Amino acid sequence: MCHFLNINQTDFYHLYDDIYNSVDKEPWLFISNYIDEYWNGESFDKVQFYHLTRRLDGSDIMECTNIRELLVTENPFSAFLKTHQIYFEINDSGTLDQFFHKRKLVLDSIGNVSNSNLISRLERDYCVNGFAVRNLLEKENCGYYNSLIGCPELITVLDDSLKFNNGLIYDYIEHSKPIVLNIMSQLIKL
Repeated sequence: MCHFLNINQTDFYHLYDDIYNSVDKEPWLFISNYIDEYWNGESFDKVQFYHLTRRLDGSDIMECTNIRELLVTENPFSAFLKTHQIYFEINDSGTLDQFFHKRKLVLDSIGNVSNSNLISRLERDYCVNGFAVRNLLEKENCGYYNSLIGCPELITVLDDSLKFNNGLIYDYIEHSKPIVLNIMSQLIKL
């Protein structure tokens, strides 16, 4: 990537930080403008990226599933949650309901950051997250990599909102391992 942008690795790290820090300021526009200004004109037909995840024992490490499917289909993740009496169902309006100890929970986001995050993820998250450029993954200040060493954000949010006092987090870590999937993808259009 440094070659295509005519920058060295240090400048690339600064660019990465600039993009990360401009998330509130339309990062795609920032990236597009940067590429327009600095691209060296060469083309390529493949891109390599990495998917960061922490997979439970027995999981298919090659399967990438969005959060909605992960919560409502039978898989090691939903089975793990069920061992803690947590499960999700799609209701008549097509949104997800959360259940804990067989009781439907009504999530209130007022004054509760974890519930706000969970509501947002359950209502609008249809993607597979966790993609990165490899040489930035293990940088000491790469917060995303460091948080993945612990457990997925969703587990942390559920632990907090359901008052597990880190019990859900510790159990997840004990029954899982961090994985970095190397993915080479053909580009149709850049």
